[in-house]
Amino acid sequence: MGAAGAKSSPTGDPDNHYLRVVARLKPGVHLTQAQSEMAAVAVQLAHDYPETNTNLGAVVISLRDQLVGDLKPALHAVAVAAGFVLLITCANLAALGAGRARLIRQMLVESLLLGSLGGMAGIAIAIWATTFLRHLVPLSLTTWSEPKVDFSALAFLFFVSVAASMMFGILPALVLSQGDTMAGLQRGGRAGIGGGAQWRRALIVSEVAIAAVLLIGAGLLTQTLWDLSHAPLGFEPTGVLTLRTSLPITSDSFYRSFISRSQFFSQVLERVASLPGVISAGYTTFLPLTNAGGTSSFVIEGAEPPPPGRINDANHRVISPDYLQTLVVRLRAGRFFRESDAPDTAPVAIVNEAMARQYLAGRNPLGRRFRVDGNAPWITIVGVVDDVRQMGLDLESRPEVYFPYTQPAGSYGYFTPRDLAVRVKGDPISYATIVQREIWAIDRNQPVADVMPMEQLIAEKLESRYVAVKLIGTFAGLGILLAALGLYGLLAYSVVQRRSEIGVRMALGARPRQVLQTIVAEGLQLVLCGRILGTAGSWFVMRGLRSLLYGVAPTDIQIFIGSALVLLIVGAIASYLPAHRAAAIEPLAALSHE
Repeated sequence: MGAAGAKSSPTGDPDNHYLRVVARLKPGVHLTQAQSEMAAVAVQLAHDYPETNTNLGAVVISLRDQLVGDLKPALHAVAVAAGFVLLITCANLAALGAGRARLIRQMLVESLLLGSLGGMAGIAIAIWATTFLRHLVPLSLTTWSEPKVDFSALAFLFFVSVAASMMFGILPALVLSQGDTMAGLQRGGRAGIGGGAQWRRALIVSEVAIAAVLLIGAGLLTQTLWDLSHAPLGFEPTGVLTLRTSLPITSDSFYRSFISRSQFFSQVLERVASLPGVISAGYTTFLPLTNAGGTSSFVIEGAEPPPPGRINDANHRVISPDYLQTLVVRLRAGRFFRESDAPDTAPVAIVNEAMARQYLAGRNPLGRRFRVDGNAPWITIVGVVDDVRQMGLDLESRPEVYFPYTQPAGSYGYFTPRDLAVRVKGDPISYATIVQREIWAIDRNQPVADVMPMEQLIAEKLESRYVAVKLIGTFAGLGILLAALGLYGLLAYSVVQRRSEIGVRMALGARPRQVLQTIVAEGLQLVLCGRILGTAGSWFVMRGLRSLLYGVAPTDIQIFIGSALVLLIVGAIASYLPAHRAAAIEPLAALSHE
């Protein structure tokens, strides 16, 4: 299936740009070809209707992309994070394998055996973890997608296990085959973490660098989630129940007339508002964050017309008199709508502050008039309210005009109220049944959909970020743990290899505290080197996260400093354990062992 968002209307009015078309592509036709053809249609419309269609086009996307929406960047980021964890794990295995005296063939067989065992363990963990992963699938995808371990996943895991085993098994094998075995035996216990083991130091540094990138990414996404959760909405969502009652306005519908629709809205509001525990109720065309479109062009009385190819454009919302009060949208100037704003009175409207700034700058908006169509009546602005985030949590408010549903001037076409907001005392969802009952008392055939608290509606807009934060945060934790284990293993191996050297130093007067500080310092040196490389890599990798970030730069200094402190603390703990063991070495026992 292919979904096309068209920017022109077949109704004969080129000023309407609200269509979303669903079409099945012909066999063999790719989306790029469909996009090219739609672009040609848009160019023709711009030529035929330059006043209304200049700079407008059409966007063709697949139905799958339409459903997945903004989850794709998050899923790509998670895939990269999983790859980074795999690299850290393989680096640990390579470092561990380097210290064993095996032939190249034996080491490759050993690597394949380890990879196979790891792959089987991974399958078991994956099957067990699917229950947990189902809780991470956004609600918008649960109807057609869920985590599962199928044949393709098993085949991919097998391929990755074998490839990683071969790749990272060859490295220690080559190092071993090129080394001087007799010289290594002669050095015996005097081998340190320097010399021939420098490449292992490089592996640990690379592990820390990758862990740093993961930690910075998790920090940036966590900060983004915090900023979005606390972004000014322009309204108060707590304690509000929302639902949808879309009235059909086709020619054979009872609600095709303005009067019948208005009667339905007024009856619903009257019955719902009288329920015990209900504070207020209001209807709107689109609740905040539920529709990024719904706009109209307009002309301001006495103002200069826009240049050719440009139009004045603002969000178009039709509401009931108590809607703004129900959402606790603050009135900045003028008044809210009243029941007295009737069909036979002068048409009125309320604008938001963005509308006043952009189109009425330097002038008092109250009393100014505009109209949305060349033949429509002039509409008087009677109030100015706060900006409400309609387009998205991460998008600033744009110009917006509110019209009362009690007047036909703003209620035309599909600009008909459909979403009901009910402010209540207590848990909003507990009122769902009685509110639906009151609606069905008016029209028992009226569908009621999307019943949820407004806080849940907002949470769903954050679901892609929640998924990214949880998974990338988990991968960052695994990356840090694996890097710490690698660092611990390297230093522990170094202590064993340098046992006699440490014994000699302590026999010559070195104190256990000095030995401990030396080993910890060696570990922290590796952490610092990895942190520096990780910082450099993050400057490039984090730019790929730009589409997921809000309110924080990819190079945020606080996040970088915080991640550095976490790595240093973890590195100090991983270094302390083998350092403590080194400081406890008895000189005589170490020398006799030598």
